[in-house]
Amino acid sequence: MRRYLSGYAPSVDFVSRLSESLGLNINWVLTGRGPMRQAQVKPHVLREANATDLLTHVALAIERLESRIERLERYTQVLETMIRQSESAVAESPVVVEAKPPEGDRASPAAATAERRPDAARSRAESVADALAERPRPDAC
Repeated sequence: MRRYLSGYAPSVDFVSRLSESLGLNINWVLTGRGPMRQAQVKPHVLREANATDLLTHVALAIERLESRIERLERYTQVLETMIRQSESAVAESPVVVEAKPPEGDRASPAAATAERRPDAARSRAESVADALAERPRPDAC
């Protein structure tokens, strides 16, 4: 401020930080044109834009969304393949039946958790596989 009051132009960094902290449109601060508040810039630009510009930007946004959707579909296909491979590996592995300790014996909590893990993992894999089977395959569209 001292520099400005002495007749010197303020630094760009100072003007930028001042505008940001006060919520002012930097274009308005520098030129006096456009809306004063930063929050008013977007509505102002939308009112002033012509239909061709708006449609061009909408088309670009749609293209970006399509690209993201394609990446998500590829990611889903990879996950689906991994789940199917893990299901086939589980189906091919021999089932090991472990003897449970008698009722009077107390097994450790870690052993009890280890006994439940394969069933829980298989249950999760089956529910994901069922959900994937219900949705149409992306490559079939």
